Amino acid sequence: MALLTVDTLYTTYDTYTSADALDYALSPSTLAEKTVDSSAYLTKVNSLTVGDSYGYERNIYVAATLDSGLTSGVTSTVAITVTGADSFSSSGYALVGAEVIYYATTTEDGGGVTTDLNTLTRALASTVDVTHATSQSIYGLVDRSIITIEHNQELEVFNINTSATITSSQFPSITTLDMYTIPESLVAMVKYVA
Repeated sequence: MALLTVDTLYTTYDTYTSADALDYALSPSTLAEKTVDSSAYLTKVNSLTVGDSYGYERNIYVAATLDSGLTSGVTSTVAITVTGADSFSSSGYALVGAEVIYYATTTEDGGGVTTDLNTLTRALASTVDVTHATSQSIYGLVDRSIITIEHNQELEVFNINTSATITSSQFPSITTLDMYTIPESLVAMVKYVA
């Protein structure tokens, strides 16, 4: 198996014609130029570099339920009752249903237990801003970090290897390792490690 070490991938969304894709991939332009050019090809370009955040891992130590639900479009505050072993970090990401939400601050009770997530940014990571019912579960999320990218020439895919460390004030930390594959056909440019 031939694995080549990769520094950065420039991935594409939607499709090109095969001729356009070849011209696009071979043209000597920067990511910024390609992002502008991409409108002409009806597609988008995204870069993935070792060290970047790539998706989220659910924090098994931090869980709660919504006290009074969360209406679509609300970005101020959501009241929660913590049911997990730990409270939410002072800012970060949460998963409610299938929606990823960022919260800028928290409110805690006198014992340091999180009671509210404040200043919300809704529908992150290509999820959808929807209404969530009272007592819906909500979980803390941890960023995954890209630790390596490899080009598997035989399988014609790029492997994205990620790591996330889940910490707790009561239990040992957990490090999770995940691998995602991206087909060569979705990659516009590749920067290999020298």
